[in-house]
Amino acid sequence: MALIGMFLDLKWYIILTLTVVAQISATQYSDQDCSPHYFRYNPKHTACIKKDTTPNGGVNWKSMTDFDRRLIVESHNYFRGNVHVYNGGRRASNMLPISYDRELENLAQLWAANCIFAHDEFTQRYIPGKYSLGQNLALVQ
Repeated sequence: MALIGMFLDLKWYIILTLTVVAQISATQYSDQDCSPHYFRYNPKHTACIKKDTTPNGGVNWKSMTDFDRRLIVESHNYFRGNVHVYNGGRRASNMLPISYDRELENLAQLWAANCIFAHDEFTQRYIPGKYSLGQNLALVQ
């Protein structure tokens, strides 16, 4: 919780912002780059995006650190737990804390490295045997 103290005065809170550059070419998929776990479910799963010979299309990505991951989870859980402060005093019901998932981090990174500013399809981000999920996508200029 010590990390949260730095961010208590924030009026606007952004957990994660991805800036990607649109590319014209279509996404290519490869069964060689894809775990059978995903490929059996959907050959065009985000995990099956063909790996470019130039990593991330030439874009340099900064990897997440354990500090970053902890900050995201602690901050997110703080604001979820205190939604009444920002919501006119109304408390949320069933607002459970979140936990971090590295598999989701890897899938999000694969999609972002694809450099297409659009959501992937539901079946491209479903994690077989775990859960389905949504996504948020933002562009900051």
